[in-house]
Amino acid sequence: MPALSVCEDLDSLVVQYMRLVDEHLNVHDRISTKFQEGRELISQAKYIMGPKNVSADCYDNRMKAIRGVAMDTPTEITIRDLAAERKRLAKEEEENEQKKKELQEAMSKRDDGEISSRSDEIPPSSEGLRRRGGGMTMSRSENSPSPIQTSIDEAKSQAESDTPTPAPKKKKERNPDPLLWFGVFVPGSLRNAQAVFQNSLPDIVELTVIRQRLLQLEQDIERLQVLKKQTA
Repeated sequence: MPALSVCEDLDSLVVQYMRLVDEHLNVHDRISTKFQEGRELISQAKYIMGPKNVSADCYDNRMKAIRGVAMDTPTEITIRDLAAERKRLAKEEEENEQKKKELQEAMSKRDDGEISSRSDEIPPSSEGLRRRGGGMTMSRSENSPSPIQTSIDEAKSQAESDTPTPAPKKKKERNPDPLLWFGVFVPGSLRNAQAVFQNSLPDIVELTVIRQRLLQLEQDIERLQVLKKQTA
C-alpha cells in the first residue's frame, strides 16, 4: 500500500510537470513573437532616422530603470512602476518640506509676538529722571538713541522682515523616458517598439514563475523516486 500511494503521488506530480512544460512553451512563444515584432519596429526606425541615430551610442549612462519587480517568494513576483514611485516620493518630500517651512514661519511669528508684548510691559527706566526745582522731569541718556534714529532702525528692520527670502532653486527632474535619447520627435515605429517590449514584461515574469515551479516539481519527483526505490 505505501508503494502504491507513492506511485500515485509520483504520477500526479508528473502530470503537473507536463502541464507546466506546455504552459512554459506557450509563454516562451508569446515572448519570442513580441521580441521579433519589437526588433522589426526598431529596424524600421533605423531606416527612417538613420542607423547612427538609433544605436548604442545613444545610450545614456545616467539612465534609471522605469520598471522593476518585487519578489515576495520565488513564485510570487509583481511588476513595479519605479518611475511613478520616484515621482510620488519626490512629491511627498516636497510637501513635507513645505509643511516644515510653514511651521517654522508660524513659530517665528509667535516668538516675535511674545517679544513685542514683553517689551510693552517693561516700565520706563528711572535713570533719565532728574529732580529739577522739586519736580520730576524725563531726561534722555547720552548713549540712548534719538527717537528719529529709533524710528529709522525700526523701519529698516520691518522692511527686512517683509522682504521675502528667495526660494532655493529646485533641480529640474529629468524625464526618465528612454525615447528622449533619440530626440523629441521620434518615429511611431520606435514608440511602438517600446510599447511592445513593455507589454512583454508580464510574460517574462510569468515565464520565470513557471520555471521556479518546474524546479520545485523536479525536486519533489526526485524525492518520490528515491522513496519508491526504498519501498520496492
